[in-house]
Amino acid sequence: MTGSLFGIGTGDEDLAAIRALRSDPPGMASDGKRGKTFGASLEQFEQLLRAGREAPPASAPILLFYAVAQAGRAILAAHAPQPWEVHGHGLSIGIEGEEVGATRIAPSGKGLFQAVAAVTGSDPLAEPITLAETWARIPHLPRSGDLTPDAPTIFAVDFASRHNRIIRDETGSLLTRAEDFTSRWDAYPELAEAELHISPQGEYVVVGLEFSSAADAADFDTALWPYLGQSYLRVSRGAVKEPSGLMLWWMLLQALSQFARYEPARWTAALAPDGSTLAVPLEEALQRGAIILPRLLGEALTTAN
Repeated sequence: MTGSLFGIGTGDEDLAAIRALRSDPPGMASDGKRGKTFGASLEQFEQLLRAGREAPPASAPILLFYAVAQAGRAILAAHAPQPWEVHGHGLSIGIEGEEVGATRIAPSGKGLFQAVAAVTGSDPLAEPITLAETWARIPHLPRSGDLTPDAPTIFAVDFASRHNRIIRDETGSLLTRAEDFTSRWDAYPELAEAELHISPQGEYVVVGLEFSSAADAADFDTALWPYLGQSYLRVSRGAVKEPSGLMLWWMLLQALSQFARYEPARWTAALAPDGSTLAVPLEEALQRGAIILPRLLGEALTTAN
């Protein structure tokens, strides 16, 4: 996973592919009110996303969140059973303390978030989680000790053979220290049937998993968390479910959007590079989201349950 993020490039091709869906809508969005909602929602999505790409970070999360929400309405128009028109966001955001990362994200009723999660096959959000914890669960976001000091390490898993898998870091590179993974072995119950093999390869180490049967390896694969063509060991803990990558971005952007709207002075202070260590990670995250979101939303629009 080198070069552009997940091989996506600028994201313009994915945006064009979404635009092309409007002339040949998927699922149940071919006519009637569903069809009108599908087209209008995607028009608003594209306008908001393009505006969010160009906007300074002080207002970008507001535009990007509402872009995602409007695309969510298009997903429901195309794929949700009755009733497909949903009101309310489905999440409550609590801005607590002085830190951006402490912002609390909690499920609230049965709103747009829950409906889109259900129709796209995502696990729901089962209990409250912080913005920092949400950020830590999204691969390839900038890691900041001030924002996510206790962030779990994300490990990517690659197919090597029917019985073998390779562990990599969240960017897809081989590990430089096997201990980064082996010290966390007990945190992943899905590894119970695997045998660990470690071998040096220059400045890197190859950390391999061997299963006694192809069936055990296949069972292991089903427990992995998919994101943009890569599989990851899940980082969820306790009763906190692991929503899909799209829904994690939804949670993150809604929290950042609400922080920006209701605490504008604190938000702009966090974005000031002369005095805030969060400024660069926040800017990079918003830029990456604007590129990645069309791919995630395009997949949901065309392959929802």
